[in-house]
Amino acid sequence: MSSPNTKRCQEVYARCIADLGDEISILTEIPTEDLIAYHPEIGKAISAFREGHIVLHPGGGGKYGWFEFSPSTARTRLP
Repeated sequence: MSSPNTKRCQEVYARCIADLGDEISILTEIPTEDLIAYHPEIGKAISAFREGHIVLHPGGGGKYGWFEFSPSTARTRLP
């Protein structure tokens, strides 16, 4: 999914919220194994987030910020 604004991304998001609960619980409380079983790509991405394998690039000067998976995590083929 290239953008959070795509129809597919919005559908996956809505399904996750309906099935798993609120965003904070999904990001911080639900066991990684359960998330990977539910949706492997999302589960692996949230696992990388929890383990600090995300590099944040802040926005500024009229540009949006963005993030990427750290090089060691990217080798595991995350979305």
